[in-house]
Amino acid sequence: MNIKKHFGKSTYVMRRKSFFDKSIKVCGNLVVGNGACFWGNLSVSELLELGKNSEIYGDVFAKEAIIGANSLIEGDVTVESNLTVLDGARITGILKCGGNVLLRPNVAAKRAEVKGDMEVHGKNAVPHIKVDGKIIAKKDH
Repeated sequence: MNIKKHFGKSTYVMRRKSFFDKSIKVCGNLVVGNGACFWGNLSVSELLELGKNSEIYGDVFAKEAIIGANSLIEGDVTVESNLTVLDGARITGILKCGGNVLLRPNVAAKRAEVKGDMEVHGKNAVPHIKVDGKIIAKKDH
């Protein structure tokens, strides 16, 4: 089995290099191991921690999310609260966030729509940004 639930908690863990050929819906937190692949939408009612080098060929929905480094999401990412996108992640769709966003260097997305603040580190390829709060740009060292 590729999904394990922590006893007594609403946290689910997917093994690294797991493969799912349909949409997944999780009620609780989800920790995804590195290199996982989803051929469908991924919906998480709480925190999503997507491991590095993971691929999702569908949309992502979560209350809060951390997108792992060098991950690929062929769809939109919709997050109610805060969103962190780590180095080199690529999103072919729109980033929609109801809270704050942190973008690490070399992140690519079609567009970002942010209700809170957006902190951008280094160079990123997000050509269209709409932020209700403020944009904080930091040079990558």
